[in-house]
Amino acid sequence: MGTTIIEVAESDLGDGFHSEGVPCVPIAPPAVSLPPGADPDGQAGAGTQGTGDTLVGPRQVIVSSLPRCSTAGAGAAQAGSPVSPVPEGPLSEGPADSGGPPPQANVVDSMSSPPGTSSARFVGLGNDDNSACTQVFEIEPPDPQVAVGPNHVLETVNILGRIYTRGGTTQYTFRLRDFFGLPSGYSESDPKILYDTLSGRWFATYLSSVNATSGPDEGRLHIAVSATSDPLVWNTYYIPYVDRFPDFPGIGLTSDKVTVSSNLFDINTVTFVGEHTIVLQKADLLGGVGSSPFAFPIRTDRQTTRPAHSLTAVSDQYLVSRRKIPGEFCHESLDSTLTLIRITGTPAAGNVTEASATDLTVIAQTDPRPGRRAVVSAISPTHWAGSALRKKGEFRYSANTGLRWGDYMGAAVDPVIPDCVWLVSQYSKDFALEVKNWGTYIAASSYGGDSDCDTWSDAAEGTIGTNPLSHCGTNAWPADIDNDGISDIVEIDALSSNFALHVPPAPARHDISPDPPDRVVDIGDIDRLVAFFAQSCS
Repeated sequence: MGTTIIEVAESDLGDGFHSEGVPCVPIAPPAVSLPPGADPDGQAGAGTQGTGDTLVGPRQVIVSSLPRCSTAGAGAAQAGSPVSPVPEGPLSEGPADSGGPPPQANVVDSMSSPPGTSSARFVGLGNDDNSACTQVFEIEPPDPQVAVGPNHVLETVNILGRIYTRGGTTQYTFRLRDFFGLPSGYSESDPKILYDTLSGRWFATYLSSVNATSGPDEGRLHIAVSATSDPLVWNTYYIPYVDRFPDFPGIGLTSDKVTVSSNLFDINTVTFVGEHTIVLQKADLLGGVGSSPFAFPIRTDRQTTRPAHSLTAVSDQYLVSRRKIPGEFCHESLDSTLTLIRITGTPAAGNVTEASATDLTVIAQTDPRPGRRAVVSAISPTHWAGSALRKKGEFRYSANTGLRWGDYMGAAVDPVIPDCVWLVSQYSKDFALEVKNWGTYIAASSYGGDSDCDTWSDAAEGTIGTNPLSHCGTNAWPADIDNDGISDIVEIDALSSNFALHVPPAPARHDISPDPPDRVVDIGDIDRLVAFFAQSCS
């Protein structure tokens, strides 16, 4: 059976608005309206379909051709102008909390050690980038998402996107309204981004809406698919809704399906209409073809359904949803139950069906307590494993300020190193300014036996004589024998001088393959070096 990831966070199962995390309070719909810009798709409110069964597109997007975006903050650059990642000092805890002792794991076992410190960590987008690129200030809550491909990292936050190298060098920064082709006057919100190892493509979703002065109001569910594994050329589509906006969309992938679920709200009254799930033919999207999606009936007894991202070949689409009591958007009596849904079939075959829906009890968690400092952690079904602070805040966050931070974070499995998980979250930024300012931080971590995410297991590095907890530095990366930060002809020459020798007398540092090492320097070791030739540690 294929491995399926069901991404569920507390905020994902909250109120379902753009401001997830404040339980059961009425708030406004997405309200980020930017200055008028290009309108490639027609006039506001021009859509005529309201059932989610029409797909408009494709529209090709070349990231390098998007309007240049001037960004602010250290490490930022004009689109297309690479910069070096911001160097970070030693990791240490931030200001002490006043809410009691530090959180501890519910159970201490062999998985209680913290993850390793990969050098793949860098400052991401921040609120100052939003304001510099769009002249929209104090956007909150920050909703960072991250996806990782073979050669790139892609981050989306609120209304911006940024493409990095895997080492953290910025390549392009762009406005999401330009990327998705929003008409002028449309509000926007809630980006999601995934890299699909099965197809070698990137997938993204977004929402927009307009409360039109004349004609019908319109909401749009935007979908984008890259043309290759390089995230620089895309095809974008949208599904129009009349008088409704598809809030907080979640995207899931299988071998043959792309599934998107959202919470529909009336644009005028901001009242909940229902949960809506659509299924698209994956092969058509990969081929740049706009085919009709399958739209399930709107469900008023569900809210905030999250489709799963399958990491290995599987056709069944799994989703998890929160039940809803009619007349109330969220109710505490349902907090302990989730519904696991299975969808089969494809739109092309005309046989999409909800094959099963099973209510499951949520296992109680006692740590970490709400309100504690953010940590990067791994979780088993019953307890938290060891944790590690990846980025401390630069000034104390106080809930009394009315700030809405901490609602979101993103995670992505590395397609090159499956034991490595990349994470993005927010931190309070710019102590000297003492203003409402947040930043994001991206870091790679692993609990799977390769702590520093360098493709050598911790056990192998112990035999080789390198540090399993650090990817860069002296005797850190097995492919960098002379410790200059790059794997090149020097390393190959060193192994060649000991070719066919056993260890010892050949140094263990030259026996880097297989995993675990076989105690002889041979063609396998040289082949492993060739795979990293001219690469730097990252």
